[in-house]
Amino acid sequence: MSKPPIFSDLHYEVALEAARAQGRLLLVDASAAWCGPCKAMDRTTWVDPAVTGWIQQHAIAIQIDVDAEPAVAKQLEISAMPTVIAVKEGVEVDRAVGLKQPAEMRSWLDGLLRGETSLAKLQAEVAQQPTGMMVRMQLARALASAGKLDEATDAYAWLWEHILEHEPAMYGVRASFMLAEIADLCSRHSSARTKFAAPRDAAVSRPQDASDSDSDPLMPCGTGEGLASPISFRFAARASGVPSESMTFERT
Repeated sequence: MSKPPIFSDLHYEVALEAARAQGRLLLVDASAAWCGPCKAMDRTTWVDPAVTGWIQQHAIAIQIDVDAEPAVAKQLEISAMPTVIAVKEGVEVDRAVGLKQPAEMRSWLDGLLRGETSLAKLQAEVAQQPTGMMVRMQLARALASAGKLDEATDAYAWLWEHILEHEPAMYGVRASFMLAEIADLCSRHSSARTKFAAPRDAAVSRPQDASDSDSDPLMPCGTGEGLASPISFRFAARASGVPSESMTFERT
């Protein structure tokens, strides 16, 4: 696919060394030909004069197609697109996941120069709003995307246990998006599989009685199917593209 002019044609390893030699940041935009938000950023963010001017002054930028360069995508632990990774002296300092409008991207880039990271900002927000479930989910995702898998496991485990205490309306989110994210984490991290085995086993042993749905916070209204049940974990595996066998969330 054609790239915006701001991106160098250098391969990742070559760009890494060039950025190190020049004392610049390396920005890696992980994209895909089928990714709508990636194409939107190509048309807007990556041609915005404020963004391109910042990159020309401070960084080398490359764009990789995760399908064309799967080894690089795996090395960088890309799990969603678009993802922009900032690397300094060969070490990742931060990553931004999801569509970023020009102003958002410029704000993130300016923060990098001040030593501020999106992860640190989310951690500060959680400290200020400990019962804010959406920001806690954003932090859990960011930890997983950054490869901080132990911290991500703890964050998702807390959410699984407490999200409905603070936001009962998030039944659907817990049973779908969050469960799919947990499934993906379990496929990548053995400690997460161990951590989530307990709620799985509890769901397997729980009687499947629809009359319990009003009192049991693990039960969606009227279905009688536990959210932590093997069926739900299999659903999450399909939603995330992770084979359920790799999660060890099947009945034996």
